[in-house]
Amino acid sequence: MRAVRIEQIGEPLRVSSVVDPAPRAGEVLVRIMASGICHSDVHYRDGVSGISRLPVIPGHEIAGIIVDQARKSDQTSGISDPALVSAKPGRLSGRRRISDQRIGIGDRVCIHYLVTCGVCEYCVTGREQWCPTAEMIGKDRDGGYAEYIVVPQRNAILIPDGVSDEHAAVMMCSSATALHAIRKARMREGESVAVFGCGGLGTSAIQIAKILGARQVFGVDLNPDKLELASRLGAIPIDASKSDASDIIMSITHDRGVDVALELIGRPDTMQQAVRSVGVGGRVAIAGITEKAVEIRPYVELIGKEAELIGVSDHNIDEIWDLLEWADEGRFDLSEIVTEQVSLDADEINPVLDALARGAAAARTVILPLVLAATSTLPGKSQTLYAQVADSTEIPPVKISHGGKGFEFETGDGEFLLQIDSRLQFRYAFPSDTDPITGEDFIDDDQHVFKINRARLKVGGHAFGPWFEYYWEYG
Repeated sequence: MRAVRIEQIGEPLRVSSVVDPAPRAGEVLVRIMASGICHSDVHYRDGVSGISRLPVIPGHEIAGIIVDQARKSDQTSGISDPALVSAKPGRLSGRRRISDQRIGIGDRVCIHYLVTCGVCEYCVTGREQWCPTAEMIGKDRDGGYAEYIVVPQRNAILIPDGVSDEHAAVMMCSSATALHAIRKARMREGESVAVFGCGGLGTSAIQIAKILGARQVFGVDLNPDKLELASRLGAIPIDASKSDASDIIMSITHDRGVDVALELIGRPDTMQQAVRSVGVGGRVAIAGITEKAVEIRPYVELIGKEAELIGVSDHNIDEIWDLLEWADEGRFDLSEIVTEQVSLDADEINPVLDALARGAAAARTVILPLVLAATSTLPGKSQTLYAQVADSTEIPPVKISHGGKGFEFETGDGEFLLQIDSRLQFRYAFPSDTDPITGEDFIDDDQHVFKINRARLKVGGHAFGPWFEYYWEYG
């Protein structure tokens, strides 16, 4: 299979061809449909956070479809259907334990990234982060920058129909860690919250705090685009480039401070500001990672107001259910957070990691391993389209243009599709008299207008996730 790996610390990732993984007893084989690019992947690449072996396939924000699972008597098993199987509807019905779910081939699943024993004192008490045998996917074992992954069945969690693969993938890290931080801080309904850092974690934290009943939420950042997004999500934006964020928060709250501060950046100065921003009885939860020392005045900033400083490590598997349910209900939305998509190509992934290292990346980027990318310049903007070549169908090349300007795109033999995020209109000539998607005859086989709202992947005749809305105009 195709994979993008960390082969040397401090070096760009490289694409490789590796052996297809095969599930052993108790494991499932997942065809990866989306894999998030996280700032932690930058730490692994650059050696800031140690990894246990090289080379390793990074990526711990993963969603996909189960294509095979080993029976209890099996030692190994191969891919049951290379063309994949049709995804079965996701099922969510009330609160449950992870052991209560029933999953199988064809189910859409997201992957909890900590592989643990499941039986030690930490695992059975909901603290699996400290399992003595714990391995992190994408760090201690191969992860999601690939076409397939094998994981224990208990790590695969059903995705409801109302949640996309891309959003479910990102929930596995940034969103789940944000929820865990809020729970560690014991935020109660009616309290105020300051979120330091409005990237992937912070924008999730803002929404989660609002869902859980926060009375007032502040979003702190330097980036004006991120502050604008925080405002749209319901937070009071605090521009830390203009003044010390804790001073601004104290001014707005009339020196009362906030009840909860979440530090999600990993900088000593923002950790100090988070501590100074809380009031009497305030709780500061720190999830940002740094090796640098942080200076705190214990009497004034902690003892004098009985404030608490709380460390946050990862999240628990059962917390993922809440995120999926909120997203399925439309209460938790990542559509403005997951903003970019790339293909499984080192030349596309490495620039995203570099941008994350500089603090200049989009809120969240996901890899779509099933797509081949073609970039075009449309009037007034740049748009990346994606096409999948599926071996099971043969169609002629496709020529696409946008209003007679734009670009051309050709497929090889395979099935034609688009993966886009915004409503666009494409006019293309298809050298055939049959619609490649519906199989119906064209009324006019020369030129058609294809309008798309939200395209989804389609491979070998099977649609994964909600299929796109489309219609043809002839004339």
